Amino acid sequence: MSSTSAAAALARDAAAAVRRGLRLYLVVDGRASRFDYWAFVLFALLTQKLMSMVDAVLFGIDHMGGPLGIAAALALAAPTVAVATRRLHDVGRSAWWLLLAFVPVVGALGLLYFFIQPGARAINAYGPPTPDPAPAQA
Repeated sequence: MSSTSAAAALARDAAAAVRRGLRLYLVVDGRASRFDYWAFVLFALLTQKLMSMVDAVLFGIDHMGGPLGIAAALALAAPTVAVATRRLHDVGRSAWWLLLAFVPVVGALGLLYFFIQPGARAINAYGPPTPDPAPAQA
């Protein structure tokens, strides 16, 4: 597989993961793979940055507090919590662990640790595993 087709496959998988995240924006049942979670997080961060830049151009607001940045944050809040919940389910954790986000520094590091862990390969209390996309062959 050429590097171009590998990159295209990765982009296609990432777009599918983002679509799943947006489609399941209120679904907290089930599981989300590492790839699904991180693709959605990247999408959310890039969307926030883009809206911040548009706010700077249109309104002269050079921070995240512009109207488009706020609208994007509000629009992505529920899907982000839902995909984070499903990611925690994938590693066998309850969504209550998201409350760690309110503990400065240590909470963020704890959640990061959970989010980078591989998911349970077997069925757990939250359902069957959601496989990551197959790695592209060079």
